Amino acid sequence: MTMHKIGGAWVAASAFLMTTGAAQADITPAEAWQGWKDYMTAFGYEITATEAMSGDTLTVTDVAMGFDVPEEDMTVSVTLGEMSFADNGDGSVAVSIPESLPMTIAITGPEALEVGATFDTVDFVMTISGAPDASVSAYSAAAARIALTDVTVEGTSFSEAPGGAPFRDVSIEMADLAGETLTNLGDLRRVEQTITTGAWSYRMDVVDPESAQGSFLINGGSESLIMTGTSTLPEGIDMNDMSGALRAGFTVDGGYEFGPGMMQFRFEEDGSVTEGRTQSAGGDLRIVMDESQLLYGGGTNDLSFEIAGGDIPFPVAMTMARYGFELMTPVMQSDAPQAFSLQVLLGDFTMSEFIWALFDPAAQLPRDPATIEVDLSGMARLFFDVLDPEQMTAVDAGGEAPGELNALSLDALTVSAAGVRLVGTGAVEIDNTDIVTYDGMPKPVGSVSLNLTGANALLDSLVALGFLPEDQAMGARMMMGLFAVAGEGEDELDSTIEFTQDGQLLANGQRLR
Repeated sequence: MTMHKIGGAWVAASAFLMTTGAAQADITPAEAWQGWKDYMTAFGYEITATEAMSGDTLTVTDVAMGFDVPEEDMTVSVTLGEMSFADNGDGSVAVSIPESLPMTIAITGPEALEVGATFDTVDFVMTISGAPDASVSAYSAAAARIALTDVTVEGTSFSEAPGGAPFRDVSIEMADLAGETLTNLGDLRRVEQTITTGAWSYRMDVVDPESAQGSFLINGGSESLIMTGTSTLPEGIDMNDMSGALRAGFTVDGGYEFGPGMMQFRFEEDGSVTEGRTQSAGGDLRIVMDESQLLYGGGTNDLSFEIAGGDIPFPVAMTMARYGFELMTPVMQSDAPQAFSLQVLLGDFTMSEFIWALFDPAAQLPRDPATIEVDLSGMARLFFDVLDPEQMTAVDAGGEAPGELNALSLDALTVSAAGVRLVGTGAVEIDNTDIVTYDGMPKPVGSVSLNLTGANALLDSLVALGFLPEDQAMGARMMMGLFAVAGEGEDELDSTIEFTQDGQLLANGQRLR
């Protein structure tokens, strides 16, 4: 059972509670409820509930949402407790939920699973208002908490395990919750959502259900959280067919930003304890998906990490000024090349002096912060829709390549550590019609320029430390002399590697192939 199926169901339940699709200038309780149902139906959910109207208030109980996952031969259903929709008398509707709202996810199929939780709120207020083709859902709460209550697998509840209930506390809490959802109807349903919180935290305190001798505790959070998202939903799409949904106009553009925070963890097994913590100044995450691309990226600022105990023979402490990544890739088959890119940054990485002293007690190596930055872009042609399970299964079964690389650009390269710095840029075109010149590989045409400083000094230090024999250091220097020429500064080397149209491989004009 993949955890993203469960996570997606929780997201659906949360979206169901905090989204409206009604679109009337004066919204009635029935229309507000119908808007919610229409929104979830657009995602492929089937919804059932018991509805009762009393005066100006519609009460809805036994809400159940379900969807099938054909490729895994299973059904996922989400059930909620009671909600009410009351006419405010001014064209808007007030939505009320119990202070403790029970929620259940049930998964039937080869791996039967049921997860129970509660959604607890303090001073929860929600109002739905609208215009002819638009609606607004605004909500707030002084505090909110989602807590796991039980997990049942194949009919056996974890709370009945020999070691007792393993889930001592699995929860997420947030203060000063506020959000707004805008829904506009047209050829495509467009939903814009913003959620903000004050301090928020999570906690997972679990013991071994077999013996209660092992346990792990993870808790953390940050000072603030801002989540934003925009999506477009065509009518009648099948979310099990993601390629078809994207071609029909389904899009997502969302992410979150979190403020300064921390995370602590403690693992215990057979009397051995491992503890650690992380801390950061905040970070972000973003995902964009449409017919042309899938973009996924994020990062963290001023990250620190500490761990000790267990099988780790000594305390480990590290810091990093910035960690970041971004991947953008095409997802749909195309006869024409499509753009892709990848960026990775590990900025100003440092280790504690204790770790340095283990292999360099005399401090012969510079302690400068280390940085790795890679920025790639290019063009590629996909032969299949990568989000279509049937097509990708056929690719795997047939051993076919999913696509071809047409161009690759090294937009930036920086590797800096222990007094050595390597930088580079370059670009090559790929001739996929020529697989003879390079013995079965497509022929590249282009060049890469590199600059290296501090390499000889590093070799001297490694020899002095006994990590590198003198003859191997000499061999490394000879190799650098083959591919590089002296640069302008001291201990500096330059190299330009060229792949020519006629199949030659040159290093600084000297033919290597």
